[in-house]
Amino acid sequence: MAGPKRVQHVRFGKVLGMSTRLGTVTLVSELLDKTRDAIHEVMKANEVKYAQVKDPAAVSDILGGPYLQYTHARLCSILHKSGIQRTDLLHSDFSLLKEQHVIDVLPLLAQYPNVTLTAYKTLEPTTVLTCLFKLCHQISSGSEVVKVLGAGDEELKVARAAYYETAHQVLNNGLRLLRMTPVERYVIYP
Repeated sequence: MAGPKRVQHVRFGKVLGMSTRLGTVTLVSELLDKTRDAIHEVMKANEVKYAQVKDPAAVSDILGGPYLQYTHARLCSILHKSGIQRTDLLHSDFSLLKEQHVIDVLPLLAQYPNVTLTAYKTLEPTTVLTCLFKLCHQISSGSEVVKVLGAGDEELKVARAAYYETAHQVLNNGLRLLRMTPVERYVIYP
């Protein structure tokens, strides 16, 4: 019985140099621990918000999907609260964006197509996941500096909204590529 033509079996020992014979295998528990620690470090980067969390270690155990979804929902909220229509973003003057936080995000946005191609060629979706984590971290670290509401003049407000919408689109595409359904609102119940 022949299987589908587009399905390819990837042997465990061939994924990114992992080999049980050579002892270069990473256990799932190790990956989860590394992910938890990385999320915890991202949280600690914002000292004000970190101090408000009752149990930061427990929050960092959420393993990432919720962090990506939360960031996606925040980006949706920024555009919604700004009152700016998506059609107005087409005429943004990006030269007004001079903040270092914006400059740090631009390479992450620009490399996304190459990241997806690499993930496809190597059969490693974690490449996309790593890119999305970096993007979310950079967006979160600059959100207190690069504000849309209270940005001053209308042109700067539109440029910042376009910046966030661009990041939103990349995150949205990445989540869908990883077979996650992006959420537009994120509610945490006590």
